[in-house]
Amino acid sequence: MLLTAYEEKALVNFSSSSSWCSVSEIGNCRLSTLNKLVEKGYLERIRRPGPYVPNESILFRMKDNRLVANA
Repeated sequence: MLLTAYEEKALVNFSSSSSWCSVSEIGNCRLSTLNKLVEKGYLERIRRPGPYVPNESILFRMKDNRLVANA
């Protein structure tokens, strides 16, 4: 699948670790961009329990099969 420039930049911000990161921890990208990467199968997504805070409540990490493919 083709990636936009924004999606490519967002993927660069992920390290090879499998830790979960919030939007604010990832850095220079939008929640909508990360959600598109989930739809395309590059990332996994979970929601933190508690009150919803847009840049803190949704966590993302690189899918394991993508880490191997990009290595």
